[in-house]
Amino acid sequence: MKKSLLAKAEQFKPKVDLAVVETAAELYHDLIRRKGDLEEELKTASKAVEEMAMVTLPDLLDSVGIDHVGVPAKGNHAAFDVVMKPYYRATIAAAWTEERKAAAFAALSSLKAGDLIRRTVTISIPNTNPRAEELAMRFVGMADKVGLESEVAKTVPWNSLTSWVKERVEDGKPLPPLDVIGATVGRKATIKERK
Repeated sequence: MKKSLLAKAEQFKPKVDLAVVETAAELYHDLIRRKGDLEEELKTASKAVEEMAMVTLPDLLDSVGIDHVGVPAKGNHAAFDVVMKPYYRATIAAAWTEERKAAAFAALSSLKAGDLIRRTVTISIPNTNPRAEELAMRFVGMADKVGLESEVAKTVPWNSLTSWVKERVEDGKPLPPLDVIGATVGRKATIKERK
């Protein structure tokens, strides 16, 4: 009687003992620890890069009255230029307190930018409901009629808010205090590699 293909394949399967399993487990443990170390190192490096780009280099370039600097090639490093560019970032974070969000929304509304504000509606439908799919497709107004919990949240998309801040700054129009709307405006050093 011929052996099945599976039985034939079994003869080529490597034999594994407990020492091999322990070695693999130790390697796995070491990899997890190394990954954690690298993630922490990445956080530290990211903070240092941000500090250099947003504070150190802009301050240094300002101190000598220039907005860019060329760095010649050295050894294996190609020549590059550091150039100052405007920087804008604004976000009303979901993690903010309701009071802080309300202040940000009020600040935008006071400058006639209330159209940036969006309302997000979340409806919770238990999967055990046999009509879950049908109910999910209905409008928010239906939530109260069928006894479902719903939540309405006001938000401002960060990219819309950032664009609005940039436009107002560049047009010289008034802004609310930047911290109220989660905005950062400044200059950022960028590196342009030379070809």
